[in-house]
Amino acid sequence: LLKNNLIEKMLLSLSECERYDQIFKDAGSGVNDTKERAERILQYMYEHYADISLEDLAKKFGYSTQHIRRIIKNHTGYSFITALQQKRFERAMTLLKDTNLTIKEIAEAVGLESPEYFTRRFKYERAMTPTEYRKNAQSKKQE
Repeated sequence: LLKNNLIEKMLLSLSECERYDQIFKDAGSGVNDTKERAERILQYMYEHYADISLEDLAKKFGYSTQHIRRIIKNHTGYSFITALQQKRFERAMTLLKDTNLTIKEIAEAVGLESPEYFTRRFKYERAMTPTEYRKNAQSKKQE
């Protein structure tokens, strides 16, 4: 009888261990799901950088704006606005180097309606105007 009780307890313990293993596996897959979801949100944001808003992202993915903010902050280290501006300026720099579009056209293409604001922010971020950046980049291409 004592032997049967001991075997029964051991079997119960083993089944508990298996259940906990499954719980931890499920919890781990939740981390991957969260990461994949965050990557989809960021990818969508970066593809639609010129005309996306926080509200658009929240609606598209079915989350509150606060939750979207938190996801972006946790996965980029930046706020929504900062991450979006970085993408816009990254694209603007490419357009400055590789095209002859005007500053106004580039500002509009990256989602900034005011070329003055674009120029001011660009100078603040890069310590030179967009025109100076273009001249430097194009002269380096010719070398």
